[in-house]
Amino acid sequence: MEILLVSLGAIFKLVNSASEAIVLALQIALIYFLIRLLSWQRDKKDAQQINEKLKAFKKEI
Repeated sequence: MEILLVSLGAIFKLVNSASEAIVLALQIALIYFLIRLLSWQRDKKDAQQINEKLKAFKKEI
């Protein structure tokens, strides 16, 4: 995905040098990492809620 975005940046003349391409790639990687981190935190919270409901259900049985 990064390669595609950097390539498109070069094609559309948004990236004019190797250093700009590296900066763009780092920005993309940082955004990807932040989104994955937020998604992981949300998934962890959801899993905790499911586990609590399963424990409550298990106690009822």
